[in-house]
Amino acid sequence: MTESNSPSDRPENQSAPPPPELPRWAQAGGAAASRDEALLAAFIGPRWESVYRRKLQVFVDDPQFVPTWNWSAALFGPLWFLYRKLYLQWAIFFFAPLVAIRLLGPDMELPQTLDEMMKPENQSVVNLIAAVRISLSIAAGGTANWFLFRRARAARRFAETQDVRMSDTPAVMQRLGGVNRLGMGLFLAVMAVQVLASLRG
Repeated sequence: MTESNSPSDRPENQSAPPPPELPRWAQAGGAAASRDEALLAAFIGPRWESVYRRKLQVFVDDPQFVPTWNWSAALFGPLWFLYRKLYLQWAIFFFAPLVAIRLLGPDMELPQTLDEMMKPENQSVVNLIAAVRISLSIAAGGTANWFLFRRARAARRFAETQDVRMSDTPAVMQRLGGVNRLGMGLFLAVMAVQVLASLRG
């Protein structure tokens, strides 16, 4: 006589494991999640689906800071923050190298031209500048996505406090978000003038 393998004959402590817990956005309901995603897409712009949907998903699930990576912010630093209308972060990452170098080397005389930077006696200053800029590039790349998500969340709160219909909220998010090409162009023009002046000096 063979033993029965029916579910009723199994010990109670061998029951099937519980299903994995769903993330917060899935628990909140499909309609709310779809609206949140639509507002984020309106704020970010055309690159939402191809780039930022994946990068920002970790903050949609849990808005607490976790390090992520953004190559554009790491490579272009303040320029990326200006492009994405993160003006406070642009100011921080633009002026932070100057402040850090002054704190680390208060008695150092910074070279003003390319010829001065190439002199052997200024090599320690050049190395310090490079170390500071690399450190800030890593910091920018690791925090950029979180700063962008925080600004999108603040823009949504602002849009929802305005006297507009719910159907108009994505349009408000689109105006608040997107990119700042004019500001980036002006910034590049000023930097180009400064580089040319240093080369001529």
